[in-house]
Amino acid sequence: MRVLTEPKGNQNAPGFSYSEWLRIRGNGAYDSEYNEFLRGKSVIVVGASPSLEGKGLGSFIDGHDLVARINKGFPTTKGVVGDIGSRTDIHYHCLHTKEECGGKVFFEEMKREGVYVSCPYPKFVQPFYNDVSHFERENKEWGLRFHTINTEYYMSLSKSLGTRPNSGTLAVIDLLAYDLASLYVTGFTWFRDGWRKSYKDMGEIFGKERGKLLERQWQKSQFNGTHSQKPQEQLIKEIYLNDSRVDIDQTMKYILEVE
Repeated sequence: MRVLTEPKGNQNAPGFSYSEWLRIRGNGAYDSEYNEFLRGKSVIVVGASPSLEGKGLGSFIDGHDLVARINKGFPTTKGVVGDIGSRTDIHYHCLHTKEECGGKVFFEEMKREGVYVSCPYPKFVQPFYNDVSHFERENKEWGLRFHTINTEYYMSLSKSLGTRPNSGTLAVIDLLAYDLASLYVTGFTWFRDGWRKSYKDMGEIFGKERGKLLERQWQKSQFNGTHSQKPQEQLIKEIYLNDSRVDIDQTMKYILEVE
């Protein structure tokens, strides 16, 4: 068994291009079971942004063949179902279970609802190996369907972006490696407005004052360092402009200046 080291961030990275992605995309479509699950389906990925609040898009979201949520997006909070929907068919979980990160893995609830668990990070790359291995050991009891992104695919994407992509970005790029019919992306603002409180409330996790401080510090260190956002914005923009399967919500179009 060989565990690779994640590429270091590189501000001089070449950047994401659609043509280069088409070249490496075949590396992603290695999971035949996952491909059959996705084949010909309309899929929606629901992000963590407060921009979905008050929009009343719950029925629109649930109307897709498959609904994918990210990290603490599952289970959904009943009070916001009208805005973000109720169904979850695919749960993209980073498997790092600290509450300020991916959060708890809800095995029982996912088993009951028939959720397909997808890890947006590859097992055989550090620092993800221990998290994925721990999940696999626990999942022996539950038998949840489980998928991880392809190692070579992830490494190529990280190198081109010069940063570690977020779970949400990787969910999009992983799904598009497969034969789905369409992909709608909503609730992504690259953390301009933080997170929905129903998704992640740092004040609830750490206490009000400390939570506010940690949220500012965490966003500054993670989103300008480990998870630089600008390259990921460019990735989504390029995908939207070039892949006929992809559509994005109006807030995202405004941010990316593609209206």
